[in-house]
Amino acid sequence: MKITGLLFSLLLLNAGLFAQNITEEDQAALTKIFSQFITTGYTVADTAMADFNNDGLTDVVIVADNKNDPDQNRSLVILAKTVSGFVIAAKSNAAVLCSMCGGVFGDPYAGISFNKNVITIYHYGGSAWRWTSNFTFRFQNNQWELIGISQDSYFNAEDCNGKGVGASGRNLKEVNFSTKKLHIIETSGTSCKPKRDLWFRFQSYQKITLDTFDVDKDYLKDITLLKL
Repeated sequence: MKITGLLFSLLLLNAGLFAQNITEEDQAALTKIFSQFITTGYTVADTAMADFNNDGLTDVVIVADNKNDPDQNRSLVILAKTVSGFVIAAKSNAAVLCSMCGGVFGDPYAGISFNKNVITIYHYGGSAWRWTSNFTFRFQNNQWELIGISQDSYFNAEDCNGKGVGASGRNLKEVNFSTKKLHIIETSGTSCKPKRDLWFRFQSYQKITLDTFDVDKDYLKDITLLKL
């Protein structure tokens, strides 16, 4: 597939912007450009650009919405640029939460970052209880592997000792599959002081690739932890 200079400028303009910052006109143009790579009925909602395979060519990651079914999770497509056009390097229809999955706060999609060979998907939602759910993938072993999960929540309606909201009721689980370490902060109810703030290590885990990843699955429950 060939992209003209004008269309490539459109990509550069929108690369890495959050979905709400891309106009409907831009979405339509990008959807037309990449229609052969996204599922029929989906619309490009966000894009980001980097060179993940270090070949000197700019690659593209696409987040696409199912406009006909907003309860269905979004699609993520990673396109590798070649001298003859783009090819699909990885694709998942279960990697990004749906636009109706954020609770009272609304659409939970908070953006995507694409830096060299690392992609992070950001989510944010809730109401009085706010939460974040972020997933990081790295291109390694000739595939996109899940290397990090960060899931945090806090009570948004209570200030902790004048320090602002964010600490009240905070519960965090943050894992790095590369270092095999997990950080847990666990707070009872809407308290300000955590009852647990611990680091753990683990010896093994099931390797997860983007092609098999499911944003709704709990990948932390089966990890056997050893306290550091």
